[in-house]
Amino acid sequence: MIDESRPKSPDPDIQGSYSAIQRAAKLVRERARINGTPLVYWRDGKVVLEYVPKDEPTSDNAQQVT
Repeated sequence: MIDESRPKSPDPDIQGSYSAIQRAAKLVRERARINGTPLVYWRDGKVVLEYVPKDEPTSDNAQQVT
């Protein structure tokens, strides 16, 4: 989550970076769901492999994955 109390950056690229990261994460999750590959990330000092269920609903504005 974004900490609203922190100062805003005057750089427009930085201002839009959080939204871009969220869009990229949705696309990666959708690709992993379609291909049956795990999402790999670091949590609490450990590497986590998470498989996205094939029956997980897609977001309403998900882009078509090619």
